[in-house]
Amino acid sequence: MIGADLKMGKLDSLEYGARRNVVITGFGLFRDHLVNPSWEAIKDNSLKIDRSNVNIITKQISVAYGEVDRVVSELWEEYNPLLMVHIGLAAHESCIRIEQSARTGPYLHDDVLKDAPHKHLRVYSPDSRKDDPPYPYTCRPCEFASRSTCIDVDKICEGMTEALREGRVCIPTKKSNDAGLYVCEYIYQKSLSICDRSVFIHIPGTERFKLEDIRASLKIIVEMLIDDLYS
Repeated sequence: MIGADLKMGKLDSLEYGARRNVVITGFGLFRDHLVNPSWEAIKDNSLKIDRSNVNIITKQISVAYGEVDRVVSELWEEYNPLLMVHIGLAAHESCIRIEQSARTGPYLHDDVLKDAPHKHLRVYSPDSRKDDPPYPYTCRPCEFASRSTCIDVDKICEGMTEALREGRVCIPTKKSNDAGLYVCEYIYQKSLSICDRSVFIHIPGTERFKLEDIRASLKIIVEMLIDDLYS
């Protein structure tokens, strides 16, 4: 049973003094990426959060739907966190994206184990082959729900825009409602189905920005996320 005392939504400001866990996850390697900065930016306690009332727990998760199903539930049950932050890579982006919501499907694209939850919904055109790149299929018409975080993403993005103006960060931050319908969005909807004190952050690749600059932005974002929960 996941956290019998697990609350949804923001917390009473009177609870601010209680020391709570904040779980932050990054992903392992996938496709042709030799490193995954979503993990490199947070591993080994490298994300120094200036909040005395939180314990930071970091976890690397394989880019596999099945591992997401298992590990996310375990993290919520073991740590009963104040906040769950999932970080993923959007290699070609020129900004950091904070995802407002996550769809529950369709998840058609294979993970690192060549599996996908909704592969049975794939519809191939008559002249396509299953190994044609990148995705030679569409999805059968069907309805999927969407879940949203309780975090005020607009406020966080406004705060990061101010930080950019002041020179405290060098990467723009924007709100998004399209987390990609791959393992990134899948892990987000999984967490949101347990508790809406969850958020997903897409970071750009290190070909465009230095890892320390990505980490500096993530540090401030996580601190703002924690503060927003008590606002």
